[in-house]
Amino acid sequence: MNTYAQAWKTSHAVLPVIHVESLEQARRNAHVAFDAGADGIFLINHGLSGEQLLGVADKLRGEFDKRWIGINCLDFPNERTIERATLLGLDGVWADNGHIDEDKPMREQERADVIRKILTDRVMYFGGVAFKTQRPSKNPWLAAKLATPYMDVVTTSGPGTAKAADLDKIRQMRGGAGDALLGIASGITPENVKSYMPYANCFLVASGIGSSWSELDPTRVRMLVQAVKS
Repeated sequence: MNTYAQAWKTSHAVLPVIHVESLEQARRNAHVAFDAGADGIFLINHGLSGEQLLGVADKLRGEFDKRWIGINCLDFPNERTIERATLLGLDGVWADNGHIDEDKPMREQERADVIRKILTDRVMYFGGVAFKTQRPSKNPWLAAKLATPYMDVVTTSGPGTAKAADLDKIRQMRGGAGDALLGIASGITPENVKSYMPYANCFLVASGIGSSWSELDPTRVRMLVQAVKS
């Protein structure tokens, strides 16, 4: 098991998400996150292509060589992102769609199995399950249970960007995931994070600690880290 995955089983990881616009902007926000004590960062592209995002990630990997850096290439298939992240020496890959569907488990899990087979212990895979970009899950407990063999962090969200996840849904997914790591990727703030801490291990956060879409707020990042680590 990845050493970070082992550590985060008994603690919580704060992973600020940087909406990358340029190398300088990503570098500035990475410093904000790490200076506040964050456990790592995720880089995600909206206005940039996946190739441009990988170029930024490559530069930051060299500059923050001992820091945890993950990536979410929204315009790449999961397999391609994993392969490129592995080559660059990145630490994690987050995919909005982890290809888990409790209503059609065999069809979707064939794809999930393909993804699992190209992973190494070097890269942690955060697969989206009952995620905001998918159809609403009728059985979050079962979705989480089906996902655990295929990913390192079962990663879910609220109903939309910046919207908090229903606490009962998170409780159900915690039960289905068993001892696996559970991540939440929307709606986490310094003010509400403690409600989720008994159930989730990893918090992927942008809006709740941002001063704008693309800039992290140093004060709020520090507040979140302190709320989680206190």
